[in-house]
Amino acid sequence: MTHQHPFVLLPAGLITVALWLVPFLIYAISPTGSVLALSIVIAIILGVARAYSAWHSWNRTMVLLTTDRVIFLEQHGFFKRELIELPLKSVQQVSHAVEGLLGTLFGYGTISIAAIGTQLPLVIPQVPDPYAIQQEILQTQNGEGFIEEEEVASE
Repeated sequence: MTHQHPFVLLPAGLITVALWLVPFLIYAISPTGSVLALSIVIAIILGVARAYSAWHSWNRTMVLLTTDRVIFLEQHGFFKRELIELPLKSVQQVSHAVEGLLGTLFGYGTISIAAIGTQLPLVIPQVPDPYAIQQEILQTQNGEGFIEEEEVASE
């Protein structure tokens, strides 16, 4: 199991900081009054709500690999969740891509999984160490990725 790279939280963090800077702009225009106090309260509430929403989506978005299938569970905001399952026996091709300076520096990229019976590949964006995940999927598909409980108990 893995989540997307924590770097995906950066845009939400930048938006939160920008929201929290709005009261300073209002203070520059009108240094006193109820408008300033109201803008501070609204900025704090919106900033915290945006940050929590981003964290909630990141925390609930994950890739699960079992001995039988690949599961991609993606959370969009609070009220939309998407689940995609691909049986390992139907996987034809697994590829990965690391793009751009940030992806190279922080080690995240995209996994694409093409399967029998699907027209479009399953694309899992912004995962940490996509090469390792690609290899784990291929090894599991070949029966090499997991140690069975019986094998561990007998050793």
